[in-house]
Amino acid sequence: MLFRSPPVTQAVTMAVPAGETQRIQIDQADWRGQPTAKLRVSASPALGVKDAMDWLNGYPYGCLEQTAAAAFPFLGVDNMVKAGLLAPGMVPAVRSRAVQAMAAILTMMQGDGSFSMWPGSSWQWPEASVFAAHYLFAAAPALALPLDADVSWRLRRFLQQQAENAALSRWQRAYSAYVLALSTDQDFLLPARNLLLEQKDDLPSLLAAAALIRGGYAAEGAV
Repeated sequence: MLFRSPPVTQAVTMAVPAGETQRIQIDQADWRGQPTAKLRVSASPALGVKDAMDWLNGYPYGCLEQTAAAAFPFLGVDNMVKAGLLAPGMVPAVRSRAVQAMAAILTMMQGDGSFSMWPGSSWQWPEASVFAAHYLFAAAPALALPLDADVSWRLRRFLQQQAENAALSRWQRAYSAYVLALSTDQDFLLPARNLLLEQKDDLPSLLAAAALIRGGYAAEGAV
């Protein structure tokens, strides 16, 4: 019995400076049978958005981090359609995928507002929990699916504990403060201000400033 190998696809992305040419070569020795090629040209790097979305949709694992990471880009589907990057007919499927991700993430939520790494596990994953909360608070308004009041409260209390815990890394406290601001919870304010008082030129300072801007304190965040 003969078994046919599955199709193999290779993709190459390159930038061609204005006024220059680029030669693309396909080595026949790398392929069995007759290869076919497709060339797509655009003035924007967003050309690969559809292929990237297809790739994200096929993420192989269902852990907390991958579930949130794979679904985050789907929240921008309306802007992608407006930009001509996705066909309008894809919107229902993309929205459905984003909603499914919300449900999957909530199955990993713990009683204290944190999340486990896998469904059915009780092992807390604090860093990824902030990321998961970020997705939920971003997805709820984007999909017009408000979070349950108790779920929202528990998420915000977990984020507050993370933001105020001086034993944690600066980036974890700053990210927690930013997601708190995104949730419209005012408990982001003191942690964000304290982080900026350290006067460090780093990503946590950027996140703290973004939290202040997001929360309505733009003058303080514009540092």
